[in-house]
Amino acid sequence: MPTAGGIAAKFGDRYEGRWTVLQLFRVLREEADWIRVEVPGVDEAEFAVGRGDAVEFHQVKRQRAEGLWTISALTKVLLGFQRRLADARAQCTFVSTEAAKELNEICERAPKAESIEEFEEAMATSKQIALASRQLRDVLNLDEIRQLWPLMRRIGVEQVGEAQLVRLLKSECRQLVATPPEAVISFLGDLLLNSVSQTLHAHEVWQLIRGQGWRRAELGRDPTTLAAIEKQNDRVRRYLADLTIGGQFFVPEEAAPVLELLRDPGGPKAVLVSGPGGAGKSGLLREAFDRLSEDGWPLLALRADWFPPSETSAQLVAGLGIPSSPAIVDRSPGRPRRALRRAW
Repeated sequence: MPTAGGIAAKFGDRYEGRWTVLQLFRVLREEADWIRVEVPGVDEAEFAVGRGDAVEFHQVKRQRAEGLWTISALTKVLLGFQRRLADARAQCTFVSTEAAKELNEICERAPKAESIEEFEEAMATSKQIALASRQLRDVLNLDEIRQLWPLMRRIGVEQVGEAQLVRLLKSECRQLVATPPEAVISFLGDLLLNSVSQTLHAHEVWQLIRGQGWRRAELGRDPTTLAAIEKQNDRVRRYLADLTIGGQFFVPEEAAPVLELLRDPGGPKAVLVSGPGGAGKSGLLREAFDRLSEDGWPLLALRADWFPPSETSAQLVAGLGIPSSPAIVDRSPGRPRRALRRAW
């Protein structure tokens, strides 16, 4: 049974429950090994997520009546994180609709510093950051800034609005389960609520999902998705077909090294081609598109200025009838391992 004042109350307040379900989706994608709501003996977090030897503890607070989360307002949260971080395997994440500006700034700078000297310099770049770092040391009862650095390296801050969280949940759900997302999200919320203090793994959750008569989404085999991708590629092919002189296409000499990079299994995940107008960038992309098509690569060609501004790749292709991020579609069952998604 859910414990009093714990996750039962949290799921009644939709924000915390939805964030927990979002993390369960990470387990279903096998990006995390397990999730456990209300770990016994852990009062500092709503739930924990395991990845290999690492354990993430998530503290979720929908909002603060007074507005932004100051260092002082986060005293209880920070002290709890400090206790968890005594374990070298632990990481902590604070989540809210409201910003924790000072904490977020310090937590973003800490991992970028390669030495305590660099971290000290980063904390001295502005009066606001210097004051916040002193407040953190006071809250955590630390005498020196060098004691603060290893803690801040393992704390993350997520500001996610309620509407944004709903969009993320639905997007993740469509990528994983071939069922209307509202039903799946509700089912998984109930599952978490009824599994307090139990460790959930992907295989057992998938069994329960299949027990509802739902099947795993396989976007890589979905004919509607494949047709939408091919329609977009045909549009780009027609555009590139005009790149001729006297009816003849001249292959840019730079195409060969770009193709070599793309074909190399150990090569970079992205290749950026730059140059002034008329330098042959589009011709290079046409050659890569044609040669990799012949090699049997799955392809999706996009021209960014043909689309409205988007925050995510999933939003970018939504108007094309592609139901998810191109990366997710290409990773789906039925798709070859190597794929090219290009935009210019």
